[in-house]
Amino acid sequence: MQDAVVEENALRTWARTFLPYQRRWLAEQATIALAIKARQIGFSHTTAAFHVAKALTEGSTNIIISASQSLSDEVLGKVKAHCRVLRRFGCEAANPVQVSASRVTFGNGGRIISLPSSPRTARSWTGHVTFDEAAYHNDLGAVWDAAAAMASRGNHLIRIVSTPNGAVGPFYQWASRPPAGWAVHRVTIDQARSEGMRVDLAKLWDLAGHDERVFAQWHRCQFLDADLQFIPTAFADRALQWTGTTPRDLLQRGTFFAGLDVGRENDLTVLTVATEYDGKAFVLPPWTCKRTAFAQQKEMVHEVRSKYGWEKLHIDATGLGMQLAEELVDELGEDETVAVNFTNPIKADLATRALKWFRDDKIRFPRGRAGEELHREACEVRRIVTSAGNVVYEVPRTKDGHGDRWWSMCLALKGLGEPAAPRGMGQEPLLMAI
Repeated sequence: MQDAVVEENALRTWARTFLPYQRRWLAEQATIALAIKARQIGFSHTTAAFHVAKALTEGSTNIIISASQSLSDEVLGKVKAHCRVLRRFGCEAANPVQVSASRVTFGNGGRIISLPSSPRTARSWTGHVTFDEAAYHNDLGAVWDAAAAMASRGNHLIRIVSTPNGAVGPFYQWASRPPAGWAVHRVTIDQARSEGMRVDLAKLWDLAGHDERVFAQWHRCQFLDADLQFIPTAFADRALQWTGTTPRDLLQRGTFFAGLDVGRENDLTVLTVATEYDGKAFVLPPWTCKRTAFAQQKEMVHEVRSKYGWEKLHIDATGLGMQLAEELVDELGEDETVAVNFTNPIKADLATRALKWFRDDKIRFPRGRAGEELHREACEVRRIVTSAGNVVYEVPRTKDGHGDRWWSMCLALKGLGEPAAPRGMGQEPLLMAI
């Protein structure tokens, strides 16, 4: 009994070593909590403490998933440091019975496991989970799918902690529009200082290169457009958050154009239909399929065509798309179906055409999840100048695709922005002046 009192007092003394914003995070009771925080204000220190407390008081399994192996090692180092402090305060239970490169285990069965970001390893455990520096994970969406499921098996908590890393990705989406029931903590460098954090602002400004944008993202919890981002987030936000209602006669009055980006095993096949109304491009929710035979993909195209009777279909004829493009051109005719090879100049043209719609605030995404997915992919497009001086447009590959929705929409917008040639005329005139 006396030992229990000593250990309880040790934990209370330990808790008083944390600053107010750290204590609020440690005391948070919500099942899922998100922390948007400044750099170097002790959140990894607090993350380690959270899991030490859970392991010692509950005998639970705790998983910390970091963006890299080095960050995993660093967090586990902080776990070991907390154990040493607790022992000095008289908490003998904080003496681990087993310590390895990735794990600390206590006598009551509680354990803390630190892992680098990986969907495969995240599926291996069940317990309380923290995503450390979540915005810097290579594929946070895939890791989240794996780890969130293991946390849901039982009365476990999920914690998501990060400094902002551009206005893209799941962390930005969660921070901007938190799902219902999530708790959100936001701690800037100014708030941390006001609550007792010792900070050398001059040094922080030097490290940020005296760049106000960088400083704001690192230390003031502001999400800024990532380097080389092609479509500014503000433009994509307007396309998603437009006000008003969809015109009732849109489907009756519109002339439709379609774009088809072709995938098979790894990437999605996406068919997007768009129409112009009152000078604005309305994008319909796209049709998608994955790991689908080309015959079935073609059936999808014919089904959507029968409903909308589009004027023109631009189809990706690169690699896997070549077969489907040839078949659709043969069946529908070259006046209606245009095969597009995705060379760098062609992709530059498609992206630039799309940018004009965004710049002029003349594009309207569909409501709901379909629009949110388009928003995400639009913000992920990167314009990169190679060492050879060539300009390329890239979208990161994730479990949700490889910019497939974006390129399908660009193909639809290409038709929308071009004057339609009379059927039977093709693109070349039959007669030429001599």
